[in-house]
Amino acid sequence: MVFLPCFTLAVQIINDVQTYKPCIVDVTECPNDQVCIQYFCYPKVAKAKDPLKSCNKNSQCDGWRPSETEKCFKEGQNGVCVPADDYEMCESHEECKGRGEKCCGDYCCNSEYFDDLISQIVCNSNDDDCLEAKNVMHNQEVESLTCQNDTICEVRSLATLSKIRAINDLASHHGHKCCNDNPILKNITLSVEIENWHGKKRCCMHSSGIRQLDDLDLDFQEKQDISAIVFEMHDKKEYCESLSDALQDMITTCKGLKSANKDELLIQVIEDDENVSYQPEPEKPEFNKPETGKPETEVEPESEPETGKPEINHQKSSLKITGRNNANSSSTRLIPGIIGVMLLFFLVN
Repeated sequence: MVFLPCFTLAVQIINDVQTYKPCIVDVTECPNDQVCIQYFCYPKVAKAKDPLKSCNKNSQCDGWRPSETEKCFKEGQNGVCVPADDYEMCESHEECKGRGEKCCGDYCCNSEYFDDLISQIVCNSNDDDCLEAKNVMHNQEVESLTCQNDTICEVRSLATLSKIRAINDLASHHGHKCCNDNPILKNITLSVEIENWHGKKRCCMHSSGIRQLDDLDLDFQEKQDISAIVFEMHDKKEYCESLSDALQDMITTCKGLKSANKDELLIQVIEDDENVSYQPEPEKPEFNKPETGKPETEVEPESEPETGKPEINHQKSSLKITGRNNANSSSTRLIPGIIGVMLLFFLVN
């Protein structure tokens, strides 16, 4: 059938957001020679290199006759030939299975256009049409992500990977969980609205069943908000150590704790190194005398006693003070004897 290539091009191959700019009808301004068709800007008069043929009426489309499988989709005075299925409107991503997988407001599209429409187009606060269009797409995305159990997440994953895989294969497919939001995000409003779960569960790839901060592209303020919450935790050290190194470096509180831990570790390593490398030398005697098998002693000269005869000190060097005290005691004991000898000498004479 000649219209099948056109069907493929209409939804899946038009993924060049630079050549065919994403747009919202009656909201986005397309280049002067283009018009907004469904969700993308397209030349008012298509050239041979362009994937979709220009038209003003259905009969100008190759697939219109005889089976009416192709129609002329018009926006004002301009139109393009699209498969009949692409002509139909959608209300959810589920209705676009096999046709780009996403519903861009009213028509099926691919993820490149959906992501740009929901994140790159900024509405003025008083532009009701723009706000309404983005709100519809936001609700469609949230609905497609919300889950109640793991089974629905597995089914969605299988539908994406293969349209013909049997449900019985679910048992051999792992990793897709219906996850709770990360508790630390409970009171934080993320700048990208679609990332706010509002207490609902969504499908994710984490076996823990909890959304991880690594999944988010956090801006500066969001990192600061998370850091403030971590700072108030009693177990902030344990919490930070559970995060990836990249996250610890992004969250100020965790980065400070990580740096402190490194400093403590460095100090411990230095202390351990000193304890290992420092070996105290054994005590050496003041005089280097050869060992005789007996403890080496040092003879300390003593002052002469009052008798004029030197008192020889045979006390050990390790007991210098005791020896000196003993010498003084001996001198004291000799005084009465000396006095007695002197008196006897005086009486005899």
